[in-house]
Formats: sequence, structure tokens, C-alpha cells
Amino acid sequence: MSELSTPELSVAETPESEIAEVRSSKPPVSSSLQLLACGESAQIAHIAGGDLLHKQCQALGLAPGAEIKVLRKGRGNGPLQVKSQGSYFAIRAEDAAQIYIHLQQGDS
Repeated sequence: MSELSTPELSVAETPESEIAEVRSSKPPVSSSLQLLACGESAQIAHIAGGDLLHKQCQALGLAPGAEIKVLRKGRGNGPLQVKSQGSYFAIRAEDAAQIYIHLQQGDS
């Protein structure tokens, strides 16, 4: 049998426009919903926690890929008021800590 070889690409062979595009793209920042500041929007990435939290979020339409915005935060460890898909919800801080989001750098 003959051996298959793959061509190796070097930075020198990569077009300058592609390098500039990669450098300018900003990776998403991952965090929990609880740490999002008032007025900031993000996209839900993952919901950790137990089966009950998954069912509650699913019933509200809070699923990975959904946009969510924090409107208000309660004092201390109080609930968060959020808006997603045109609906308003209050989420306990301990539940918000289990909802992971992607926030693009530079977005608010």
C-alpha cells in the first residue's frame, strides 16, 4: 500500500486576508447568567443543574441558543428579572448560576 501524505500549510502560505479575519474575530466569553450585569444580553449556551431546572427552563422557552437579557437584579442573592423571546421572567440567583451563557466581547 502507498502512504497518504497531507500537505502542510504554513502561515507564509495562508493569504493575508484570512489571517486578518481570524485576528479580528472575537471569541465568545462564557459565564453564568448570574454574573451578567443589568442591561447586558447574551445567548444561552448550556443549562447545568438537575432535571427539574431543565424542565422549568424548557417550559419557559429558555434553551441553548435563546437570547436573554438581564433587566434587574435583586439585592444580595435575590432573583434576577430577565427578558427572553418577548417574555419576562424572575429567576432565582442559584438557578441563574446554573445557566451558562455566551457573551461576545464588546457586546453589552
